Amino acid sequence: REAEPQVRVKCKSQGKLDATSNKNATEVPIDVLLGCATITHKWQIHGIFEIIIDYIKKHVNTENFDSVMSCAIAIDCSTLKLTCLRFAESSDSIWNKYESQSLSGEVMHELGTIWPASYRATQGRLKEFY
Repeated sequence: REAEPQVRVKCKSQGKLDATSNKNATEVPIDVLLGCATITHKWQIHGIFEIIIDYIKKHVNTENFDSVMSCAIAIDCSTLKLTCLRFAESSDSIWNKYESQSLSGEVMHELGTIWPASYRATQGRLKEFY
């Protein structure tokens, strides 16, 4: 069996660098990594796709949650969606964003699977208007 390639990148999110990354590594914004994940998924470059997704999963935070979850939904990556849902369950900040409806629509819908009561009540009121 061949040795797996070692990839070192720094995740730049909201101007902060990941302190655990190698100093000699290249800075790569999370949005670029999400774009790479989308491309490698589309073209079925599985080895690199898995490396990128594993890295993204380790770097989900409150600042990049909406964009990471949106990407996971768009490419239908179950492992990344599950990681985001688990992160959201333990994050008061994501709960507050969910309650104030300041996340994208598709993310709000997915979060409805873990916090259904308030989400369905809000959606029910919207449907009455139509």
